[in-house]
Amino acid sequence: MASNNSVKIQEVTKVTPSFHLTTDFSLPLTFFDIFWFRFPPVERLYFYQINNLTPHFFNSIILPKLKQSLSPFFNRNLLRPQETPKLAIHYFQNDGVSLTVAESNADFNYLSGNGAREAAEFHSFIPQLSVSDDKAALDVFAKRRSGFQLCPSHFELSREDIKKLRVKVQEVKKSEQLHLSTFVLTYAYAIVCITKSKREEEGNTNTKLIFGFTADYRTRLEPPIPGNYFGNCVGPHAAIAEVKDIKKEDGVSFVAEKLSELIKELEKGSVLGGTGEKLAELIKMMKQWVRAIVVAGPPMFEVYGSDFGWDRPKKVEIVSTGKTGSISMAESRDGSGGVEVGVALEKQEMEIFASLFVDGLKHV
Repeated sequence: MASNNSVKIQEVTKVTPSFHLTTDFSLPLTFFDIFWFRFPPVERLYFYQINNLTPHFFNSIILPKLKQSLSPFFNRNLLRPQETPKLAIHYFQNDGVSLTVAESNADFNYLSGNGAREAAEFHSFIPQLSVSDDKAALDVFAKRRSGFQLCPSHFELSREDIKKLRVKVQEVKKSEQLHLSTFVLTYAYAIVCITKSKREEEGNTNTKLIFGFTADYRTRLEPPIPGNYFGNCVGPHAAIAEVKDIKKEDGVSFVAEKLSELIKELEKGSVLGGTGEKLAELIKMMKQWVRAIVVAGPPMFEVYGSDFGWDRPKKVEIVSTGKTGSISMAESRDGSGGVEVGVALEKQEMEIFASLFVDGLKHV
């Protein structure tokens, strides 16, 4: 479905660094960078509601501050490689960050709401990455779900809901010491609801599901990395389970246990042990189009704390979940200790998911 939103470009500018460099720099990609090279980027939209906003105030106050905030973007400690690698992040003199200012006739309240909305309505607000023969952003998974009419929507687990889920899992897994954090419980509950909402396609022989998360390695490597390290320092940790086990009555406890095991492996140290074999198996499963539900944004990012002087955002939407089948997670906007879950599903699946998500909490 095509978007009815009209977007009029007002200005396209390049914001250059506030400092001056006399030479070019190259930053070689590390092991942590290269793994993510073929994955589509996370596309996150922030919706800010500014009352009594006028063109004069926007152009004289807001826009200059935005440009100023981007000017130190490259003001980092970059390491210059001794030899030019094949894959590297390059900085060239007079390089900068592209900033596009546009005006839209879209319904702000509709786009920033919690209810199901057409995914296509958000596409015109996502900037396109420039692609050329020598500079490209590769995406091998983005077309997996093309051809379907997707609806993104947001659901919330309150602090009390999470407490009830924790008690429920502890009752099922009485003798086991599990890592039942807010993240684990929310993720497990979302996985079960999504899996149960999916239609079983005729002839589909895939009976497994991949789920997992990216872990922060900055404090887990030996020797520790320097404080001025620039680049990715996260790695994927995933579990593979039978769909039939996830759909059982104790599915949330089952998934929570799997996630707990992944986290306990991190706490043991040696996060890179067996990484090659694990990644090879994960990539093999993805190539076989085994369904995956991963997290595009965990609650610890505190996206609703992004206050640029306009108060908290009214809504934060990760549009790319519709391409990858991932879910988003964010802290509750009101700071009550709950978690906001964002999903993008086909219309019929969304209706089933919404029913499962709401009704399931009544019986916890």
